[in-house]
Amino acid sequence: MDQISLIITDYRISLSAQEQLWEMGQLVLFRHESLPGALSGHPDISIFHNGKDIIVSADIPAHVCNALKKHDIKYQQAGEVSGPDHPYSATFNASGTEKVLIHNIKYTAVPVLDLYPGKEIIDVKQGYARCSTLLLDDDHLITSDAGIAGKCKASGKEVLIVSPRDIKLPGMEYGLFGGCCGIINDTVVIYGSLKYHSQGSEIQDYIHKCGFEIIELVDEPLQDVGGIFMF
Repeated sequence: MDQISLIITDYRISLSAQEQLWEMGQLVLFRHESLPGALSGHPDISIFHNGKDIIVSADIPAHVCNALKKHDIKYQQAGEVSGPDHPYSATFNASGTEKVLIHNIKYTAVPVLDLYPGKEIIDVKQGYARCSTLLLDDDHLITSDAGIAGKCKASGKEVLIVSPRDIKLPGMEYGLFGGCCGIINDTVVIYGSLKYHSQGSEIQDYIHKCGFEIIELVDEPLQDVGGIFMF
């Protein structure tokens, strides 16, 4: 795995996970005082990243912007804020590569849509597309959302559908798969261990088949932490 400058994820992750992430790069623990409950630590509510471009909300915590600037990581700050309620909390929660965007475009922040003129936009009902989906590349994804799966299959994508029932999200009935994960180059980083998911072997095989390695941060059931953003 290439050197990582900066990692952003939920401030509530375990100390052992924090230590592992510090070994990879500088860790910034995300906390947004204006967001409620579980969402308060979820960076995917305030950050869109497609592997190249970074768009952040108007109200993103200052310590996150300061860290991006410190590492000379270029980003654009949108005019839209990130919450606290739906649909505003879904504005930046789009899943994308440089060529493909998956989101409910009724909610998508304007600067995010502006990245995709003439490119493939898959309009879905799910506002929390990033949280629901691990988009491995332009043609392969893992998702907890049946609607996203159906739309992406219809667009010619290869999709692995996984149950969210084995994914924890404190304060909620369950979490979503994309929220457990981060991706950089050829590595998928997961908060939790796939062995605790009923489809763990299938997920592992699919990720490997698509050419990615896996790093599991903790030996615990999967937990939705609002994504692990690595730059």
